[in-house]
Amino acid sequence: MSESKEYWSSSQDQGNIRISEDVICSIAALAATETEGVAALSSNISAEIAEFLGKKKTLSKGIKMQLSDDGCVQIDVFLLAKFGYNVREIAEKVQANIASSVEAMAGIKLGDINIHITGVAFDKE
Repeated sequence: MSESKEYWSSSQDQGNIRISEDVICSIAALAATETEGVAALSSNISAEIAEFLGKKKTLSKGIKMQLSDDGCVQIDVFLLAKFGYNVREIAEKVQANIASSVEAMAGIKLGDINIHITGVAFDKE
C-alpha cells in the first residue's frame, strides 16, 4: 500500500526537483519553535485524528501544508505562546522566520503563512 504524499515540484534544465511536504513542514516547524515567545507547537484535532487512524503521519505536529494547483504553498501553524509576550508580535516573527527559512533551505517562495495561536503556556515555578 503506497502512502499518498504531496510534493512541491519544479522543472529545471537538468531535470525535475521534488520536495516532500514532510521536508517543508519540518523546516517550518524548526523555524517556528526557534522564534522567541513560542512555547511549543500544538496540533489541530483533525490532524491528530488522521494520524491516529494511520492516514497521515507527520514529523512536525502543529504544521499543516497545502499545495495548490498553481504550485503555491500555504502553511498553517498551530502554536502555544509563552505568557507575557505580545501574541501579534510572535505571529509576525513566526511568519517571517518560516518564510526566510523555507526560501533559504528549499528555494520555495510561500503563499500564505497562517498562524493559529491555540493557547498560552505559563512558566512552571
